[in-house]
Amino acid sequence: MALTQYLTDTALILNDPNNLFFSTTALTNWINKARNRIAEVSQCLPLLIPGAGSILTIGVANGGSGYGSAPTVTISAPDASGPVTQATATATVVGGQVTAITVNVSGSGYVAMPTVTLSGGGYSVAATVGTITLTPYVATVAGQETYALNAPPISTTVLNQPGYQRAVGIQSISVSWGSMKPTLDFKPFTTFQAQYRAYNIGYQNYPSLWSRLGRGASQIIYLWPIPGQASQMEIAVYCQPIPLVTDLTYEAIPEPFTDGVKYYAAYLAYMNAQRKDDAMWMASLYKEHMIENGVTDTPSYSPSAYDGD
Repeated sequence: MALTQYLTDTALILNDPNNLFFSTTALTNWINKARNRIAEVSQCLPLLIPGAGSILTIGVANGGSGYGSAPTVTISAPDASGPVTQATATATVVGGQVTAITVNVSGSGYVAMPTVTLSGGGYSVAATVGTITLTPYVATVAGQETYALNAPPISTTVLNQPGYQRAVGIQSISVSWGSMKPTLDFKPFTTFQAQYRAYNIGYQNYPSLWSRLGRGASQIIYLWPIPGQASQMEIAVYCQPIPLVTDLTYEAIPEPFTDGVKYYAAYLAYMNAQRKDDAMWMASLYKEHMIENGVTDTPSYSPSAYDGD
């Protein structure tokens, strides 16, 4: 009941419980604008875009013939660095043919497309594996300097997250250097252009710096040096939520940040009505709640209970 609750709370703050002055349609529009604003300011919708994938599906190109039993499905090991999980699958045989390959364990840590083989089963004609699909992930591309924030696979990964619409900012980027995956240093684009892209030799190696051209959802990521090979890349982003259309729409914004929605929506409503003093009052309440919510969301802890400094 997220939308209904927001509508009720906002109408009460506006002293308009029967929507005589502010329609439900208008309030819904302002509520969604408020939700976007809060997500951008608080960065309360983070997402780590992974640098490796899991297996979603394994197709059958040719079912073969003469199978007396289901063949054994063997999947190559994950090739990513760090903790990984081996994927497993089983084949289904109907009428002597392999009709399907079911992924039992999706696994994790696949960067290169895995190899899937079928063995055994007493066939006359061997079945062949078809298309393999992986969950979206990001990796550097040899010779590719730029990566769009809201193009696949980043945009696809964001949309797969319940209630997320698009990425609007980047917090950090890490790229695998073999057995390590360091977080890259950030440089403003003017510095990046003047000090690093000034060399026209197309230097390629493991990236150590990143920059961005533009802001918001349309920004472009630049890496330096230009990647010389495909490597895992993890990108920490923060996002906007999908608009609330009905009470069935998933609300991704977490507590306590939902508290500020009604105040910013009321601010927009009063601004639209040319009631600027009331609008400024609502703006002050919104800011007060955002500060309090930030404090509430920040736990009291020591970085290290044993640090002597």
